[in-house]
Amino acid sequence: MKLYFNLFELFAFICIVKAAVNIEYTKDGVLRKEGSCNVYFVNYGIGDTIKNLDVSYSSNTLTVKNLYNGNENLNDKAVFTDGEIKNYIEITQNGKQITNFEVKDIKDGKFSLSIKKLSSCSNLIIKQKYKYDLLVHSYLLYVNKIPKPINTSFPSNQFGPSSNDIPYDKLFWNMNSGLDEIRENCGIYIHYKERTNNHYVWYLSTENINNKECTNSQFYKIARKHFVNYDVMEGLFGNYYEGYVIKRESGAVAHMDGIVDSKYIIEVYQESCGIQNANQVVCTISSDNILTFDQFTEELRNNCLNLIIDQNEEGTWTASSSKVVGAFDNYSITVENNGQGSLPKNNNEKVSYKTFEAANSSGVARFKTSFVCKDGTYSDDRCRCQACSDGCALCSSAETCTQCKDQTATLKEGTCECPPSTYMNEEGKCQACSDGCALCSGAETCTQCKDQTATLKEGKCECPPSTYMDEEGKCQACSDGCAKCSNAETCTQCKDQTATLKEGKCECPPSTYMDKEGKCQACSDGCALCSSAETCTKCIDQKATLTEGKCECPPSTYMDEEGKCQACSKGCALCSSADTCTQCIDQKATLIGGKCECTTSYMKEDGKCHECLPGCKKCDKNGCIECDGEGKVAKDGVCICDKSYYEDLDHNCKKCDSSCATCNVKGKCTTCLDSNAIFSDGVCICKNSFLTETGKCFTCDQGCKACDENGCLACVDSTKTPVNGKC
Repeated sequence: MKLYFNLFELFAFICIVKAAVNIEYTKDGVLRKEGSCNVYFVNYGIGDTIKNLDVSYSSNTLTVKNLYNGNENLNDKAVFTDGEIKNYIEITQNGKQITNFEVKDIKDGKFSLSIKKLSSCSNLIIKQKYKYDLLVHSYLLYVNKIPKPINTSFPSNQFGPSSNDIPYDKLFWNMNSGLDEIRENCGIYIHYKERTNNHYVWYLSTENINNKECTNSQFYKIARKHFVNYDVMEGLFGNYYEGYVIKRESGAVAHMDGIVDSKYIIEVYQESCGIQNANQVVCTISSDNILTFDQFTEELRNNCLNLIIDQNEEGTWTASSSKVVGAFDNYSITVENNGQGSLPKNNNEKVSYKTFEAANSSGVARFKTSFVCKDGTYSDDRCRCQACSDGCALCSSAETCTQCKDQTATLKEGTCECPPSTYMNEEGKCQACSDGCALCSGAETCTQCKDQTATLKEGKCECPPSTYMDEEGKCQACSDGCAKCSNAETCTQCKDQTATLKEGKCECPPSTYMDKEGKCQACSDGCALCSSAETCTKCIDQKATLTEGKCECPPSTYMDEEGKCQACSKGCALCSSADTCTQCIDQKATLIGGKCECTTSYMKEDGKCHECLPGCKKCDKNGCIECDGEGKVAKDGVCICDKSYYEDLDHNCKKCDSSCATCNVKGKCTTCLDSNAIFSDGVCICKNSFLTETGKCFTCDQGCKACDENGCLACVDSTKTPVNGKC
């Protein structure tokens, strides 16, 4: 009885737990809350698909049963084995990845998970990822209005193109990144339904929760980013197409159904040819109004770019009862009715469309095209006319030209090549490259210069400074001193600013020459014209003479700062300036301070030195002015003995006694220096005094009979004796 009661309590507890399952939709996934287990499921469906999962947690192990295998037959014939399921399951808890789990109970598109060694069953994220990008066929709902409900099947005849086996395009959609961004930004989740033909039926549209209330335009803007290859759809519809559901129903591949943002649509097909399927739409024309003949032909030219070779060529369009023909220079295109709607029968009619009761303002028309290729084009593997390669007049393919437009071009491996230094213009003619260009892609775009010293600048070849480009494209030197020139004879800019242009040549100013670097340098002193610093050809002063390329002034002249020959100072044979003589005319003269001076006993007259009279140290034309020898003085141009000297028998002047003012030839004083002195036998003596060395009388003290410079030597009073010079 007690065991029965315990079993009953356990059963009641389990029922209570199972009944308390709640679902929340978050950007991280569908949150399933059951007891203490809060688990996020990503890409496993919504609603009851998640609520009815069998989730249990015991002994640190979480078990989840009845999970849908979204990779099963994701694409037709795509291989996905049971053993790969684990590789495409990602489990995290609180941001940490969990790898300790098992996949089991795989059967009929479902499987179970066993996640071990968990400390709790909260904040787990179990995400299903996809092995392949999804193959999607694109279609258009002709009523051009998003149906309600969306997530259901519709009859195929309501969709275009005309044959549902041939979609507008076969695209691949990245399930992993696409579902993540749509979930995070719109709160839209994949909705798995029943299983059929070994895969699950599922839908993705704004009907799937959409807790952020995205519009269909917002939904498709995100979805479109994750198509791996959208170029064909872009070419067919531009920005008019808007998918409203991506779905996998019972068919072999997924579908994308959409509408266009216009009231009318024309589907353009092409007749079956080569690999071109007649049921494949090659372009569409969308409009809000019924198109006139002119509008139709213009839209065909602007929208069907893969049919029109040159969009700049308008062509000539004509309409008849059964077709519209566009005639172009190199091909023609024929447009015919193809089951829905009809073409204008003349230039004044409009296109007629098939309309739908569900949207009486919308309509569709279907036309097919064919081509006739002319010279300059070839028929490709879809029988569309394609332009031959550049410069080709006739070709059998894009790679095989058989005749060039320009006779100067040559065929090389099926391609027309222009001669060197030419390029092929838009008309296929060979035109000359710019000057000096060996290879170019256009008149303004040189890629290789003829001369290796030239440089490419903005698509042009430019020679180095001081050179010009000759007729053969080679860089040649300009004339001497030229910085820029147009040819050898025409300089346009000189290197030296002091130089002047004269008849296309650079000329340096007078008295200068042009050096090897084109700079004007001064000629040597006094030179009017020269070819180098060492080679004067004309002197400034006519008196100067050229000697070994230098201007030299005549003797006794020098060259001044203006190059003129100026006279040296008198008596100067060579000089560097008026004040600087370097060599005298008279060898007896000597250079003193840059001047020629005569030596002692010579006088200068007319630049020459003349000897003075004997005994004369300096003289002039009037005679001696300074005598040579002691005691001699000049007087009236001759040398005589000075007053205190006398002339001896050898005509030398001898000094008189120091006491004499004058003396005779015998050296006897004739006058005394001191008037107080008296003669005594030709000698001057001092009375009651003594005579100093200078010939002056020194008077003794009173009472002294005789004295010298030290005082009395004898006293007048004989009874006294001098003491310390005093009596």
